[in-house]
Amino acid sequence: MTAGPPAGDGGAAPDRGTGPGTVEVVWGTAEGETPLSAFDRALSAGGIHDYNLVRLSSVVPPDATVIERGTAEREWPVGQAVAAVVADAVGSVSGETVVAGLGWATSPEGGVFMEHTADSRDECETLLRRGVRDAMAHRDRSWDGEVNTRLVEHVVDRTGAAVVAAVYAPVSLSWDV
Repeated sequence: MTAGPPAGDGGAAPDRGTGPGTVEVVWGTAEGETPLSAFDRALSAGGIHDYNLVRLSSVVPPDATVIERGTAEREWPVGQAVAAVVADAVGSVSGETVVAGLGWATSPEGGVFMEHTADSRDECETLLRRGVRDAMAHRDRSWDGEVNTRLVEHVVDRTGAAVVAAVYAPVSLSWDV
């Protein structure tokens, strides 16, 4: 669901999922020569390998629009610091299954993300749903509906990775500290 323009904005066009307030859920799986290169290749499959990801805790801002994309549509300069909630699983045993997933719920007052990894889709799905429902239970909010999840799995050949990320927006870092 896409949020319309904020009240009092003069009738600006609604956010189509690429503007401020958009959180893109992207994902990928890959093999690599090392655990870190497999992770990098999985980020590449999601379109976010050229950014410095700044990991966030798991709060969705008020009135944010969460959109599942698969591959990121927004682009920033190479090396840009970009805020994200990331779930990643890496394995190095041939035949092993690695699963990464995000679960989330939203409300006009703000929402929550939960990230998990597991050895199976069922286990990861269960952990995500339990975690999001638990987070919802202790926040007095007007929740928009059901718990949403996105999981990816990868059967390892040599060294493999699975990544799901909720990509927020660029963040400013001061290099003059």
